[in-house]
Amino acid sequence: MKIRRFLAENISAAMAQVRAELGPEAVILSNQQRDGQVEIVCAVDYDENRLEAVIEPSTTPDQSTVVDRPADRFADAGMAQSRAVGNSLIGDSRSIADAGQHQAAGIVESGGQRVVWATDPLMGEMHSTVESLRDLIEHQMLDMVWSGAASHQPNTSLAVRKLLEAGFSADISRTLLSDIPAGYSRERALELTLAILKRKLPTPLSSLLEKGGRVAITGPSGVGKTTFAVGLAAKFARRHGVAEVALVGLDNQRVGAQEQLRMYGQLLGMQVHIVQEAGALKSTLQSLQKKALVVVDTAGFGGDDPALQNQLRQLMGLAAEDLQTLLILPAYASSVFLQAAVRRYRISIPQRCAITHLDSVTQPGVALSCLLENQLQAEFVSHGPRIADDLHRFDVGKMLARFKPTTAPLELLREKEVANAG
Repeated sequence: MKIRRFLAENISAAMAQVRAELGPEAVILSNQQRDGQVEIVCAVDYDENRLEAVIEPSTTPDQSTVVDRPADRFADAGMAQSRAVGNSLIGDSRSIADAGQHQAAGIVESGGQRVVWATDPLMGEMHSTVESLRDLIEHQMLDMVWSGAASHQPNTSLAVRKLLEAGFSADISRTLLSDIPAGYSRERALELTLAILKRKLPTPLSSLLEKGGRVAITGPSGVGKTTFAVGLAAKFARRHGVAEVALVGLDNQRVGAQEQLRMYGQLLGMQVHIVQEAGALKSTLQSLQKKALVVVDTAGFGGDDPALQNQLRQLMGLAAEDLQTLLILPAYASSVFLQAAVRRYRISIPQRCAITHLDSVTQPGVALSCLLENQLQAEFVSHGPRIADDLHRFDVGKMLARFKPTTAPLELLREKEVANAG
């Protein structure tokens, strides 16, 4: 039997992690709120007798697992690796990713406390019921929208079904198909949908990778802000040189965040400046005026934490320093999660957006619908463990081409993209 714990901003995001890592056979053992996040404990190869045998009725502090201090390990690891690899790591971000993964494991260990989980047999049944209801509603909505398209505009029936199956909202699907001429064939209408989608998605006028600038990476907790910040800095350094880039750490909320950023800086041979609060960021930015690119890694907050609004207001106050904000949105998240994130971070007026975790997405249309509905300017996507190599300029066609559906939705669009790429 294998037991895993998952933390996420909401139940939908947590369940997406469960399905991605454990599959449909996972059994929900517990579900509770913890520090503003949803915590789900699951098991595969579930055996209740074995579980009860290993669970003790209580845990005292002296049972905690003792681990070494993460800061010491990070400093030693960073110095040893930077001496061995040096500036050549700019061309080999796979090594950086491995170091980040090892460090993340150390951070997880540093919690120290052993956690005891209690079983709740009703949770599995409740979860199955909720999932069944959700699937029923989704299929009913899909059938309603598709049936309407088939009766009023038969040539778009194929396109609307593919869009809905790919995760696009019903409203966005109707909007994309409203300009399709009635005389087009179903295949031609589907092909034209991609062109309309590209035209309607706003893109930044200037490129951070080409022009540089000052950008604060914002987004909910756990969406990959630090990884993205380092990847962007490393990719820019490849083109313009390490001396032109600086990393600024503003995350004093997450355990080990500052040590993590310092380690990445050592591996890249890049300047790293740690700022304890956004109010002190102005002087740091002024001292880095000669840098072509300054990337600020901000703290992530859960829910409606007042500290988040305070941080965003302080970032907005630095507009005179030409500081832009870039919002990170995870591709695997539900529409509810993405829309809530956009609402929370709208106060900072994000000029750019990046879609992360594209490698774990099953329905890219969910994130694309959020971009369209909020007119967010997407500039980057990221996928995979290679921090810089897996960070790319946003391209809706390539994003859809990565989609591997089980019922062949968007197959014609994917074939079209492959043909164009060749």
